[in-house]
Amino acid sequence: MKLTKILTASAMAVSGALLGGCSDGTDGEVIAATTNLVVPANATTVASVKDVPYVFASGVAELGTATATTVKFTSAGAAPAFSISSSEGAATGATTFGSCIFTVVTSTYPAIHPLAQFKIVRIANCGFQFNTAGVNAGISIPVPSFFGLGSVNSASAPVSVVMTDTGSVTVNGTVVGNVTVGVTGGTGGGG
Repeated sequence: MKLTKILTASAMAVSGALLGGCSDGTDGEVIAATTNLVVPANATTVASVKDVPYVFASGVAELGTATATTVKFTSAGAAPAFSISSSEGAATGATTFGSCIFTVVTSTYPAIHPLAQFKIVRIANCGFQFNTAGVNAGISIPVPSFFGLGSVNSASAPVSVVMTDTGSVTVNGTVVGNVTVGVTGGTGGGG
């Protein structure tokens, strides 16, 4: 009976520590993000979402797709590899930035398609949103993320974030940016 009480108390203490985040020293208040993180696509931000599939339900006009289209970055580095697939075909290649510049290396899309082999697609508006608002400092937590290409955003895809008490945000182990933080009584959620 006594061991059960000790184990229960220990479990509650661990749970409290995990949910509590970084405290500012006052009762029940923690440091949390007050904004979502919005960042441009570049070698660093793409590295943070390596192998995360982003689905665009109605396609991406700039990619020449009109059906559900999945875009995934399959490597990290200065020119990360990508894979793009839809009911019209599939393509792979390398990405460079300034805009998102997709250089197609292999493709099953027809020769006249923007994603045909050896074609290059440039999309000026290209970036990510990580729903960090309400996330407590010091806690690793999954949050929704979105990839924007041109005028469309992907469906939500979960990624793991950790935020410091100064607002530095790490996504899947890569520091990608900073958010505004404040003191709150919440336990985080990022939804």
